[in-house]
Amino acid sequence: GAVKGHGASCYYVGLMATHGQGIPTDYGAARYWFQRAVAANDPQFHDDALAALASLEASIQEASDHEDALFDALDRQNAVPDDVKWLDD
Repeated sequence: GAVKGHGASCYYVGLMATHGQGIPTDYGAARYWFQRAVAANDPQFHDDALAALASLEASIQEASDHEDALFDALDRQNAVPDDVKWLDD
């Protein structure tokens, strides 16, 4: 099975973790299992695991970029304009 490093099992556990099928969605766990599937070098699953890992990494990066853009927009929305003068108490 997956715990023993069987390529197909690792690949399928990675898919389950990616999509929350039977286990909670966990992208860190999915990355771990896809990496193990790639390392197992099973000719039937190596390329699929590599593609799944690349897709997962791209999705994580896209989500991170989106989150950064959202926080930047919120910072701009809540920024105090330069022309506002504060009164000293």
